[in-house]
Amino acid sequence: MNINLPILITGIAANILLGLFVYLRNRRSATPLLFFLLTLDISLWSAANYLTLQYTDLLTVLYWTRIVMALAVPQAILFFLLIYTLPSTRISMPASRLGALMVLGIITMGLCVSPFLFPSIIFVDGTPSPTPGPAMPLFVLVAVGSVLAGVWTLIRRLRFSKGILRSQLQAIGLGVVVMFTLIIFFNFVLVVLFQESSFVSFSPLYTLPFVAATAYAIIRHKFLDIRLVIARAVSYAVLISLFGLIYALVFSSMASLLVSPYIDPRFIILSTIAALIMLLTFPSVKRVIEQTTDAVFFKNKYDTAQVLYRLAKIMARSLRLEDLTHQFLQQLNKELRITKSCIVLIHGQRIFTIISEGYDLTPELHESVAVHTSATSGVHHRDDEQDPLIQMVFESLDASVLLPLETSDKVIGLLCTGEKLSGERYSDEDVHVLEIISPEVGVAIENSLSYEEIRRFNMTLEDEVSRATQDLRGANEKLRQLDKLKDEFVSLASHELRTPLTSIRSYLWMALSGKGGEVTEKQKYYLDRAFSSADRLIRLVNDMLNISRIESGRLAVQFSRADIGTILRDVVAEVSPRIEEQGLHLNVRMPQDSVPDVIADTDKIKEVLINLIGNAIKFTPWNGSITIAVRSDNEYITISVTDTGKGFDPVMRDKLFTKFGTLETSSQTTSAATQSTGLGLFICKSIIDLHGGVIEGHSDGKGMGAIFSFSLPVYTAQKREAMQKKHSYDGLAIIHSPVL
Repeated sequence: MNINLPILITGIAANILLGLFVYLRNRRSATPLLFFLLTLDISLWSAANYLTLQYTDLLTVLYWTRIVMALAVPQAILFFLLIYTLPSTRISMPASRLGALMVLGIITMGLCVSPFLFPSIIFVDGTPSPTPGPAMPLFVLVAVGSVLAGVWTLIRRLRFSKGILRSQLQAIGLGVVVMFTLIIFFNFVLVVLFQESSFVSFSPLYTLPFVAATAYAIIRHKFLDIRLVIARAVSYAVLISLFGLIYALVFSSMASLLVSPYIDPRFIILSTIAALIMLLTFPSVKRVIEQTTDAVFFKNKYDTAQVLYRLAKIMARSLRLEDLTHQFLQQLNKELRITKSCIVLIHGQRIFTIISEGYDLTPELHESVAVHTSATSGVHHRDDEQDPLIQMVFESLDASVLLPLETSDKVIGLLCTGEKLSGERYSDEDVHVLEIISPEVGVAIENSLSYEEIRRFNMTLEDEVSRATQDLRGANEKLRQLDKLKDEFVSLASHELRTPLTSIRSYLWMALSGKGGEVTEKQKYYLDRAFSSADRLIRLVNDMLNISRIESGRLAVQFSRADIGTILRDVVAEVSPRIEEQGLHLNVRMPQDSVPDVIADTDKIKEVLINLIGNAIKFTPWNGSITIAVRSDNEYITISVTDTGKGFDPVMRDKLFTKFGTLETSSQTTSAATQSTGLGLFICKSIIDLHGGVIEGHSDGKGMGAIFSFSLPVYTAQKREAMQKKHSYDGLAIIHSPVL
């Protein structure tokens, strides 16, 4: 049986099916079209080459030889263009150069079928040998030159390419090497050196390595879904062949057992063990073969639910826009095994930003086409897209799939993904993942933008608050400096004023006492008024000096063990003349039991009592009374000064112990009342606070009298020591007297 025809049919069928399959998967790309035309030309060339071997008539053989040479011309040109174009969607060669190549190819094909290439043919030892004509140099230039140019282009592109393109070119290069090796070895080496021509009839099969390798390279770039079927078909074919062979051996053994009575029992045992091993290892062997075919065809399955969970986890834990987008794109590239991806964010009619992962440089995109594309809905595939504006987006971003990022009420941008690492087309599962995740990432980005806006607002607010705080600190520092200058001025002025005022008061007193001679009643009236004013001014200066000392922490206090009865007797003796002069009655009430000693600075407490009694004298009318009462408990001794004077409105209670807080009326003249500075009660409160006591004022209303009281701690050595430590920590200048 002649096997040349089945070999021819097998080779042609394989070439045409591979070419047609690649072309039908992507009709709009130049690379599959060139490949299909090349496989079709190879098939025609193989058929013509077969026919040259089937005839002995010289004219017929010459005719088919010319046809073979004519078909070799487009075959060489298509080979060069395929290597030059792969894997682009269009031929990037300039139109003038491409047109010149086509015209030159057509002319060469015309000369090939004419007598100018092969004028005649003769048989040498039964083998046809055509005679070269004048068109042979042009044929060599076009056909052989195109093949050499294709090989050179393949080598040059391999040298400078990387990634998927490099692996594609390596596959094609391997196919070219195998094809030429088979052709040179079987059609030249064996025939010329060993006179063995029996393998020449297999020539149609020698082009299959190149065709298969090229188809694989193109498929690897775009088509995963069918390759999954191929991978599974190969794995199951291997399984069926393997186990079919094993079972055939088992059945042969059983047949031998049934036919021959002399079968070794060990052979039966080994056959049984082999069958059991096959049953036990079938799933494992199947899994290993599937994994191997998956690795070869770049197909790895993934769990969609797990992928969506990991992507959603990133969106849930990331708030900042930069972290969210970069981490999401990195995980997306990893999970779907894609080369690159980017997110184009659009605000209004402008591109807000482009975040990318896997790109060497951040891609750029025209705003109008980005806005146009974002306004469309659904998933867009580069190979299937008809809209030229969207095709511009694909080319600018070097993307394979893109889809809009939608929220509940608007579109905020685009999610764009590049080609798969394996070069295959996106599967339905890949697209399903992108369709599910795109609205979620859109909402996450919108939330992140809101967070960024709030964060920027907070940063601006913090800057404003910090600036205002700095201004306030500066203002406070200036106020402290001014306050310090004021205290220093008041202290200095008080010291400087008190010395001459004391001298003035002394000389006025001597004049009133007649030290300089007798004075008339009118002179005495004037001198008395001057003496009262000087005395009041000295008290004012003393008050200002005390205020300055209190506020600057320089008030000297002598804590000691004091008898409250002794303090009251000294104070009463000092104020009695004034009380009698105003026609008032003074009552002192002491408990019948002994009063415990207190912790006090005697001079400062006397000053407090004199101030409170002085206020009572000023606000109590003629024939009124002033009562000084003492009561005690376990912790404190309370001294109160009660008068039957004008009293005060309870709403004025909060003003009593503030600086420059004055009462509205007094029992004296209005001018006398306005002479009060309102510093006395403030000084009293400051002194009592230093003693750890409390001072209060109370009145039921105007005309109802008033009660002022203050408390002092009962003396104990431990309490006095605690007061020393406390005031030391507060930074007060305290002069401690020895324990009495």
